[in-house]
Amino acid sequence: MNAYLAVLLISTILAVIVSLFAFEVSYHNNHTLFFDVHKTPKPSAADNAKIHIDARTITLTKTHLAEIKTELYQPSFRLEGVVDAHRYITLHLPDDGKLSTIEVKIGQRVSPGDVIATFVQPTPIIDLIDNNYLDNQSNDSNKTTNIKEQTDKTLESLTETSTRNIAIIAPTFGFIAKIFTRYPQNNYKKSTPVALIGDDSQFKLVSVLPKSYKRFINDEKLVNFTTKDGRKFIGQINKIDKSVQNLANFGFSGIQIHILIPKDEAEKAKLHIGDKVSGSVEYGQLTTGVLVPAFAVFDNAQSPFGLNTLKKPPYKPITPLHAYVWEVGQDGYITLAPVDVIEYRPKSDQYLVSGVNLTGLIVLADLPKNAQNKLVKLEGF
Repeated sequence: MNAYLAVLLISTILAVIVSLFAFEVSYHNNHTLFFDVHKTPKPSAADNAKIHIDARTITLTKTHLAEIKTELYQPSFRLEGVVDAHRYITLHLPDDGKLSTIEVKIGQRVSPGDVIATFVQPTPIIDLIDNNYLDNQSNDSNKTTNIKEQTDKTLESLTETSTRNIAIIAPTFGFIAKIFTRYPQNNYKKSTPVALIGDDSQFKLVSVLPKSYKRFINDEKLVNFTTKDGRKFIGQINKIDKSVQNLANFGFSGIQIHILIPKDEAEKAKLHIGDKVSGSVEYGQLTTGVLVPAFAVFDNAQSPFGLNTLKKPPYKPITPLHAYVWEVGQDGYITLAPVDVIEYRPKSDQYLVSGVNLTGLIVLADLPKNAQNKLVKLEGF
């Protein structure tokens, strides 16, 4: 290892010790986080042109190496979701029937006993007269006439009573969320869904997390939430769906966390169904992270990681993002280190990551795969 690189590594170690001590004093005295306001310049195209890789070594310029800048942070993850009714009830048709009337509209408030819809159910007509009997009596015209008259009256009576009305009744207070049977005079089979009622006597939300975070949460835990416009309330975890699901929309296999919102909290925050909210859950102990610029963070394909979505509040992903950073260890060799992106720091325009060797150097270059495990040499030395 050349002398300049050795001096740079030693100065980095000393800087880490000093910054951590300063942070500890600041944190315990003021309970505020330390923010580094120095931005890291990106190497120029001329500097990048000087990068050279051979069988054993990689040559970099001084502008490609950055000292470690550390911060302590509290590990946490976010629970995000949309406020909704705490349960939905589907009303089904108890028997075959023809839709007669729909008595409600979507969004309408209902109370227990309110009629949602009415159906007409046909009643089978039983043939009370044996045709063979009529044939046998064909010689007695008077008797046959009397029987036919009686049969006609019976059929007329049965026709009048061959249908019955079925009323679909609301079982609870709530609102009509959906109507499934919309077409009068259409015939519907038994068990057909008629309407969906939302019971909003309480609110809830459902959040999704990677399964690896299941060990950090438990039933009845209280979580502080905030709406997009700043209204605050407390929710309580009341159910953890432990069955792992492949959640394609989120890009991972995860678990669902059900959070119940007490009625007084919902009223205090003036919550409505559809409000988007988020809350933070802390876990573990204070941990040391390292500040790196966006151009030094790479994805699985070793392409620059797309981090622009973190440049707006709350500046954090739901859970840390898995990424990679090139670093130089104390032995002078370069490695592509797996890291977790924790948070964006607006003041320095850098990202807090964990997993970096605190006694090494950050490499500020987009390097090919064959740079891995090469001995670092500085251009001009």
